[in-house]
Amino acid sequence: MRGQALIVLFGVLSTPGPTLALSTATGLAICVDGTGYRTMADTDQPEPRKPNTALHFSLEGMSYMGRGQYDRAIPEFNQAIQLDPSNWVNFFERGSAYDYIGDYSRAIADYSQALRLDPNNVNLLRVRAILLGSHKQFNRALEDLTRAVRLAPTDPENYKLRALVFRSIGQEDRAAEDYEQAIQLLQSQRR
Repeated sequence: MRGQALIVLFGVLSTPGPTLALSTATGLAICVDGTGYRTMADTDQPEPRKPNTALHFSLEGMSYMGRGQYDRAIPEFNQAIQLDPSNWVNFFERGSAYDYIGDYSRAIADYSQALRLDPNNVNLLRVRAILLGSHKQFNRALEDLTRAVRLAPTDPENYKLRALVFRSIGQEDRAAEDYEQAIQLLQSQRR
């Protein structure tokens, strides 16, 4: 069987075998083996398929995402959101699908909705900031990254990303300060 392993929310790692999707937000794992999906929560026992639930559509969407079929993932996430509009993960995943197909305004809108539902999620702030920065919306990216720094002041990634934005807008002194802070935090974590 061919497939790939992936961490659905923040990257892809290709390996032989069935597709394994892990949502780092929920800790929910799914295994897609060509016959459908199985979910694994706290045990290794698969749960039966439950069609017409938000979870069902979300897992189907993640499965399509794992296979690079982003246009097919979007309707699945639409259904999941319709059934459970309070779950930020579905907005994030649909936003990621929009991002992959180049529909950046919808991606930003979905990331923004995910943040309204989970306003202190540092990873969401970073993802949206990266997309905003890549589209030269530097002030909005700085707002997100400054908020991320306030929420997680010991995370060097927040300072590194904010330094990149400062550098992009010509604020070299502020970029240097953030790079220095990131380096200090990294060094202190290694001790």
